Amino acid sequence: MKISESSFAVLPYLKTSAPVELGGLVFRSTDELDGLSPSTARAVSEIAEMLFLQNSLRIKSGVYAVLPRLPDYVENDSPSLAPLKATQAVLAYCYAAPHTSFGGIFLPLESSDVLTFTPEPVTDFLVWPEHHTIDLEPTKLTPQVGSPESQMREGYRGYRNFHLPFWVTAGCRLYPSVPTLTLNISQDLSRDVLEFKSSDMYEGLFNLIEGSASEFRSRILTAVMWFNRTISMTTDEPNAIVQLAIAFEALLRLPQSDKTDRFVDGISLLLGRVPRLDVWSVQFYKLRSLIAHEGGAVHTRFVVPGPKGKNTENSLYHPILVFGRQVFQACLSAILFGEHLARRTDVGTKLFSNAERFVSVCQILSDDNQSSSERLRLIRISVMDIDRYRYVPETGLEIDRVVGAVKLACRCLLDSDETLVLFCVTDLQAIASATDNYSSLEALQRLWECRSRKSAEGISEAESTCAVLIDVVWHYTFQHYFWLKREQENQIAKT
Repeated sequence: MKISESSFAVLPYLKTSAPVELGGLVFRSTDELDGLSPSTARAVSEIAEMLFLQNSLRIKSGVYAVLPRLPDYVENDSPSLAPLKATQAVLAYCYAAPHTSFGGIFLPLESSDVLTFTPEPVTDFLVWPEHHTIDLEPTKLTPQVGSPESQMREGYRGYRNFHLPFWVTAGCRLYPSVPTLTLNISQDLSRDVLEFKSSDMYEGLFNLIEGSASEFRSRILTAVMWFNRTISMTTDEPNAIVQLAIAFEALLRLPQSDKTDRFVDGISLLLGRVPRLDVWSVQFYKLRSLIAHEGGAVHTRFVVPGPKGKNTENSLYHPILVFGRQVFQACLSAILFGEHLARRTDVGTKLFSNAERFVSVCQILSDDNQSSSERLRLIRISVMDIDRYRYVPETGLEIDRVVGAVKLACRCLLDSDETLVLFCVTDLQAIASATDNYSSLEALQRLWECRSRKSAEGISEAESTCAVLIDVVWHYTFQHYFWLKREQENQIAKT
């Protein structure tokens, strides 16, 4: 069997009428094979024929994406699976869509199950175990791979939701992880994603799928994954309450102590002083503690406050869990919108000085473990920020540091394979090898004049980064240069 360079991610219980791009992957219907190589199309068709709902009912079409080949042993936290895991978490969260009045779940977690398939030889023992079984529908097995004694056949190594392994060959059947899962008539991934992205409730989540790794992204996705456990068909109400509490704790970053008070305050801060929201918050966390520490509670309903705030067991209302899911989604949306406003107003960037950015740029450019081109790529955002805030007054900018940053950048540009458009090698070498501030600044002036005279059209990103850095550093140092130049001229005149 030829080892394929691809693996496949399949969402058997969702369907789509058009391709959808999420997390750098294109998700298509399993009956859409246009543009695939013959071997890839054959694999998708084989996998699609394995997807069953129950009994002999095969699913008409699921959703698939082609992945780079997964490693032999897929770890649950494998970086290569991070975008796919984030996509699954966000889709499951959005499809939960608790009913605004009754709080019921639209689609359970199992509807967003992800199966990964990697083509490779598998053994009969794993796929067709004979011990204590009866084959009611004898399957025509695919030809063996290798010698007859090997008992190896063409097939697929798979994982359900990234951690439950399975092995299959053509003709196998794969059923849902729960026996009563149904397929929703109105669900359509391509249309639904458009609606989710235009919704105030879910829009910000899709930015996390595409986003780079960060503490904020990790915290939000962790909270979402714990929330998703509460919508699983295999999770009972007490466990769902505890899991929802964990989701809140991750979302709000609650401390180890005083969790109840901080929980009440955190929700009120995000959603405002909504009448009785504090009452629900106290009751929810008390219920969570009873279940976690005492094994259960008398009831799991919201107790309507009586006269003067006194509760009575005769005033039981909707389940606390039902309202809790809606509160969680409202809190998450408030946090994501706040983060969006912070990014739009550039608050996080503004709180760092250019002096700090120059330190970071010098550290990156001095890292010999990275290639010269990679170092220039890594400093680009910092250089753009330095340029943006060059006119903001600040103390702490050291001339040796800012000139040193240009010298390091020019050395990297010389060592890279970039084609130079703005600068000549001689000027770059002059500043890279300068031994004092005056000669460094003199070379810097020539580089700045080159940048000013020539068109930047068609230059590489690396040279563009250096050009911006040269312009900013000249802005910071030109007065010092002319002062040094005058001092040197005065000394010459005296002699």
